[in-house]
Amino acid sequence: MDIEGEASMDVAAHVETKARAAKEAAAALALAPTRAKNEALQQMARGLEEKTPAVLEANRADLDRARSAGLTRASLGDSGTTIPTTARASGCTVISIRSTVSMPRPWPRRLKIASMLA
Repeated sequence: MDIEGEASMDVAAHVETKARAAKEAAAALALAPTRAKNEALQQMARGLEEKTPAVLEANRADLDRARSAGLTRASLGDSGTTIPTTARASGCTVISIRSTVSMPRPWPRRLKIASMLA
């Protein structure tokens, strides 16, 4: 589904749909071999890296619309740090995901992922 289609969906239904899909994927990954888990994590990291510029641009556009609508800097918070903060958070997330790939195994059993998903 494209961004415009997602924007028109009821937010609660959208979040619930995404949460259910994540839970199903997590259950499948909990039983998957390490190689499959590592590849899924690497794909997540690549996806974040690829989408970060679009997220940053969307943030800029949102801030521009808010300013055009007359919202003040006080009502927006420190909008000067919004974009850099988003970029740093994305970078940190990618590093965390890639670090997870290098963790000793069997970490899913130690975390008891399967029991958390039941």
